[in-house]
Amino acid sequence: MPIITLLIGRTVQQPGNSPTKWHVYEQILRIPYYIIFSRYTNQLHAFHLVGGHYEPIDINERVPISELGLSLGLWQGNFREINRLWLRWFDASGTLILMPSEEAVAAEQRALAAEQRAEQLAARLRKLGIEE
Repeated sequence: MPIITLLIGRTVQQPGNSPTKWHVYEQILRIPYYIIFSRYTNQLHAFHLVGGHYEPIDINERVPISELGLSLGLWQGNFREINRLWLRWFDASGTLILMPSEEAVAAEQRALAAEQRAEQLAARLRKLGIEE
């Protein structure tokens, strides 16, 4: 059973029509979280299933999903060469969870920084007359 459903919007059920996504997720599937992000307005709305009905979640910066030890929040940055606000996962401490491509870039940056620190240390040692 899914814990979370992410949707672009919600519609109002009209008499005689099929049930709305809201009704299906709340009353039939009973999905614990219903989260809506509009890429047009950059608004994030979240609801948690309490007593059989969705209750709004007060969003400070992110939507906490305690069952997963994660949260969802907005992040400003580039994805597929588009710079805007994106809906992204964060860990329990609020650190952005990197995508594989971002992780590779971060690893390269860490390796370069370590190499630069090693070169600086070697230069200091040579200056003190200590050879490697």
